[in-house]
Amino acid sequence: MNRFRLRDLFHGNNFRFFREILSLIFLLLLASVSAQEVTAEHGMVASAQPLASRAGLEILQKGGNAVDAAVATAFALGVVEPNASGLGGGGFMVIRMADGSPALTIDYREMAPGKAEPGLYYTSKHSLDSLTRSGAKSVGVPGTVAGLALALEKYGTMSLAEVLQPAIRLALDGYRVTENFSAMILNSYELIQQHPATAAIYLQNDFPPPAGTVIKNPDLAHSYELLAQKGASEFYRGEIGEAIVKQLGKEGGFITRGDLQKYRAILKKPVTGSYRGYRIISSSPPTGGGTHLVELLNILEKYDLKKLGHNSADYLHILAEAMKMVFADKNLNMADPAFY
Repeated sequence: MNRFRLRDLFHGNNFRFFREILSLIFLLLLASVSAQEVTAEHGMVASAQPLASRAGLEILQKGGNAVDAAVATAFALGVVEPNASGLGGGGFMVIRMADGSPALTIDYREMAPGKAEPGLYYTSKHSLDSLTRSGAKSVGVPGTVAGLALALEKYGTMSLAEVLQPAIRLALDGYRVTENFSAMILNSYELIQQHPATAAIYLQNDFPPPAGTVIKNPDLAHSYELLAQKGASEFYRGEIGEAIVKQLGKEGGFITRGDLQKYRAILKKPVTGSYRGYRIISSSPPTGGGTHLVELLNILEKYDLKKLGHNSADYLHILAEAMKMVFADKNLNMADPAFY
């Protein structure tokens, strides 16, 4: 007689089916939660996780400016939302200062290692190999630390050590797993389980932790403390960088010390446009978000969306069709200008 154990839910086809059902339930619960309007007179911090927003608010209350708060929030997100943010990633930042100086963007997206070539990832003309999705060969040269440090150096008022303190505290003291993060861990369970160091933090007795569980990350706190003490160069030329190269090398990755040492975040002019009298400022390529946001708004400007009614059938139809055109254009024409 076959016994079905609870642990079996987290393996193979059983796990995938179970994960899909839980994800559907979670989305339905989210849909039932009504939005709340929030206002403030002197400043506001918004992010994907309240604890990260609180980190940014703490910096504002200590006299920091918006850039100081944004950097603190980003580092805190690396603790409490590691599925979407972290030292191993990259991004873009749009900055517009109140003194009237020109707006700009910082491009700190990941770069391909020097040894990586397209032929290593494409199994046919139109398909990407699984190497691009997970594993050491899928890892690009991280830009987060360089980009956030550059923003702070050029436009912030506080030191890297100061803005890192809320994130260090969160990593050491721990934070409670939210329903959303619990679902994310469940969704990535098979990948997390493959790496003992990751599993030790984000799994409990080989299971995804339920909401309310406290997670601590002392190793990340140590990395943040090194950055606070030695600066961003520690990530690219110091102990942290050495550890990255060593671990990825063991697993067949491409990143070398030279790749890390060559990495630079880039200051760029933003993409600008207009929408119903408003000036739109957003990130420039290689991200397609800015150019195609402007393109989308230019299309929608031809329609009286207010008359159609927010989220009405006609409103959603026009929005969906406009998005289809914009994303088709993006997929066909968008690339990194540095490699045109």
